[in-house]
Amino acid sequence: MKIELISDDGAFAVNYIQSLVLLFMPCEKFGESDNDSHLVFVVKREGDSFFGRAVFDIDGNVYEKSMSAPISFYEASNNSAKCFAGKLFLALFSEVFGYKPPWGILTGVRPARFALDYLLSGVSVQKTKQIFVEMYHVDPEKADLAIRVALCEMTVLQEEKERQFSLYIGIPFCPSRCRYCSFVSYATPKLLSLLPEYLEMLAYEVQMLCDVAREAGLDLKSVYVGGGTPSVLTCEQMADFVPKIRSFIGNKQMEFTYEAGRPDTVTKEKLSVLSDCGVTRLSINTQTTNDAVLQSVGRCHTFEDYKNAFCLAKDMGFAINTDLIAGLPGESIESFCKSIDDVLSLSPDNITVHSFSLKKSSEYTVGGKTFDRNDHSIDKMLSYSSARMKDHRYFPYYMYRQKNTDGNFENVGYTNSENAIARYNIYMMEGFHSVLAAGAGAATKLVSRDLATTGKIYNPKYPYEYLRAKDDILKNREQILLFYKEKYNN
Repeated sequence: MKIELISDDGAFAVNYIQSLVLLFMPCEKFGESDNDSHLVFVVKREGDSFFGRAVFDIDGNVYEKSMSAPISFYEASNNSAKCFAGKLFLALFSEVFGYKPPWGILTGVRPARFALDYLLSGVSVQKTKQIFVEMYHVDPEKADLAIRVALCEMTVLQEEKERQFSLYIGIPFCPSRCRYCSFVSYATPKLLSLLPEYLEMLAYEVQMLCDVAREAGLDLKSVYVGGGTPSVLTCEQMADFVPKIRSFIGNKQMEFTYEAGRPDTVTKEKLSVLSDCGVTRLSINTQTTNDAVLQSVGRCHTFEDYKNAFCLAKDMGFAINTDLIAGLPGESIESFCKSIDDVLSLSPDNITVHSFSLKKSSEYTVGGKTFDRNDHSIDKMLSYSSARMKDHRYFPYYMYRQKNTDGNFENVGYTNSENAIARYNIYMMEGFHSVLAAGAGAATKLVSRDLATTGKIYNPKYPYEYLRAKDDILKNREQILLFYKEKYNN
């Protein structure tokens, strides 16, 4: 698609319009091709009002919409011109496609943080909802969801103290690759052969980060070992690597999560190693309880495998997070609803319900899969999951959105107790404190006093690059130290 933006206000740019387009046309490409659709977008200030006009040429059909509105109407928004532009866009594209996105013109990944910012600034819950619905055209139920999550996050934020941080440790290897996945993860025997050398380098970096944290006077709040599938390690590899990590972080009790996302990689021996090293929480995921769908999306386990791994971990005293995906190819509404009920019957501490997304380099996306805009089954799936969570006294505590998601819906984490909240999920998503990250593709996020992310440090993306990056890791050490010296003036 070619986009022409004409505006006398520098508050938004073409990339904002592109983000809005993706709400209606997932995976759309933007460029100058003569065969592409064409959007002309004009926003002007005229006295005390905005004026806008949009013309959209697609498949030989031309659609047009003009609009004006007083600037004063948008005083409660963070950016009045951008908000007006979004309203104009929404009016045109909703007419063209016969569909209104549930999150209106909000394009960011963190709608709950958006609500939290309003609440922290002293805006009431009622007014915040009004702003979401009237200013950003968010569905009232979604506005309620964002505010409920924000209120839960406020209780976690109140626990925050100066100089706290979390630690992320990345192991981007998997036993096989799911067809919907775009993570940088490695599943072939040749790449898995890198694991011994990779774990050695990873331990070196984790030790360096822990040393830097101590030098900067930081207090470790949570640890998350993610992937990939970190439980792909053999029991021997795990028994060597995880105790090293524990020795680096010390004996302090904290939330310590280890991803065991593939039930077929879970054994009693591995869980014993993790338990002995103070791991408190596991992520064991089934995504669906329909064995035929599991096979079709490339997961090498059954629902029975998941139940066995879940019960084994539960009996050993671990808190458990479980993921489900609404809208997987081949899954019916009835099948997904059964998955919700099957998982709820086991009472995990946390359940995250994801909306199926066409991720950029996944097998589905590369193969040309698209969404059917006339299929509203994912809406019904999410409505059912929300209702059943409430029936079982689960409440939402974190959420995020992704590009190119079926129906432009959200991913929501539920828990059945305030004590069972997986706090790392909130820390990582909302940026309450710094997250120091180790491993290939890992990104350290450095957060300032006002909860703004003020710096990111990226590791090399691929393991074979990471293995040659010791000098870069040493430079990262200096960047982190410099950040904290400037932050605390010491």
